[in-house]
Amino acid sequence: MALGLSSFDLDSRIAGAIGRAGGYAFQRNVNNATARINSINGLISSVEAGLANPTKYLEPYLQSIGSLLGRSSYANMLPSSSIARVDPVVNYMWAARIQGGSSSVFNPMTDVIDSIQTPSITYNVKPVFRNGKFHQYPSEFACDNLNLSMYTSIDGKAISYVQDWVRRVKNFHGHWGMPRDYKRDVILDIFDPQSRVVAQFVYTGCTPVSWNSYTFDSDAAQVVMTTLELSVDDIRFDLDELTASSITGANFSDPSETGSGPDVAQVSLP
Repeated sequence: MALGLSSFDLDSRIAGAIGRAGGYAFQRNVNNATARINSINGLISSVEAGLANPTKYLEPYLQSIGSLLGRSSYANMLPSSSIARVDPVVNYMWAARIQGGSSSVFNPMTDVIDSIQTPSITYNVKPVFRNGKFHQYPSEFACDNLNLSMYTSIDGKAISYVQDWVRRVKNFHGHWGMPRDYKRDVILDIFDPQSRVVAQFVYTGCTPVSWNSYTFDSDAAQVVMTTLELSVDDIRFDLDELTASSITGANFSDPSETGSGPDVAQVSLP
């Protein structure tokens, strides 16, 4: 059955309502609202033409009203459990270390990494023509370089470590080293507020590709940082031994504390 609605000027009706309500906020955005009003006019035209199934147009109608008011029409319909969140990961609850290689200098390297920029992971795609069209399939694995900054202390720990690592790639005599001597792993542990490990990233086969320069300025009086850029062969996400039960039952910041988790989960931080 067709629903007959009398014709009326929606623009003038809305303008009158705005004036009576004294809606200064709406008046400031009237230009943007005009475009949205057109979509409501389109819905009314559909109703005037007759709707076999009126509920079919309920969703676009609510979306148009919500867009006009700057608010989701379903915002108050969601159960509270669907938007509940646990504590977030924060960018200062972490620790990183470098280990591996044949270096005898500070192996593993701990306590000096002040910041780390993890690499992004991508897969290149290869188009394959099948059934009259191209399909995209993943091909080569690609990993960006890893960047880290080390606290450069007066004991020379960071500088000694880096120069030893760099010279194992190519020594002073111009001889290239063996991969087993210079490829190392960078391990990043992420903690919760109770200092328990919730995630661990292992960047394997890391090789120095750039030892960034230092800036010495008598007027600046800043802490000097040793910054490295490393190539990465692969990335591994290690959480095999850090199960949910061990995370909730063991404190990873103090090996002397015991919890309900397995003993293998009791690790000391670098």
